[in-house]
Amino acid sequence: NDSYKEYYSKKFGYTTTAIMTSRGCPFSCDFCSKPVFGNEFRARTASNVVDEIEEVISLGYSRIWFADDCFTLNRDRLMGICDEIINRGLKIGWECLSRVDTLDSETADKMKQAGCLRMFFGIESGNDSILAIMKKQITTTKAHDAVQLCKKKGITAGAFFILGYPGENGKTILDTVRFASSLPLDYLSFTLPYPIPGTPLFERLS
Repeated sequence: NDSYKEYYSKKFGYTTTAIMTSRGCPFSCDFCSKPVFGNEFRARTASNVVDEIEEVISLGYSRIWFADDCFTLNRDRLMGICDEIINRGLKIGWECLSRVDTLDSETADKMKQAGCLRMFFGIESGNDSILAIMKKQITTTKAHDAVQLCKKKGITAGAFFILGYPGENGKTILDTVRFASSLPLDYLSFTLPYPIPGTPLFERLS
């Protein structure tokens, strides 16, 4: 692990490694690569996950990246993981991917207490009509509220957006740029749509 730790320490100023605690996603976003893992959500238990966190700490890492498609998908399991980290007295910072509709004040408080430093949200668009085309099942209001909740709780937030999605025009693209710029994000990504084989987007465009 020394080479990994040296690389990340030079790049970010801290050492980090990834843990995957679940696979699968029940949502049906138009563009998502979820055909890799499928629709069924399969998850490790809280104690199993935190056992691996202890191992990561013993190897000298200072931060964890939870690489799940949506770490916050199952609230009870998430709270169980956080409680297990707290009860074992583990001190390590971590980051994860989340959905804006899986976060509430109590959950954010518990995540912060357990060491959560940052959440990344796949918001994708700042226009509700494009979000509907993408089948995101969220709204810009919900996205705004989730990011603001992170800020209120002392958790930094990052977000991903797609520009030029099929069905967009100049106005909707500007809506996204303006919406993204209005949020208190510490990381912001704009990408172009990519039709991954097996996705509805690919089938629609092929």
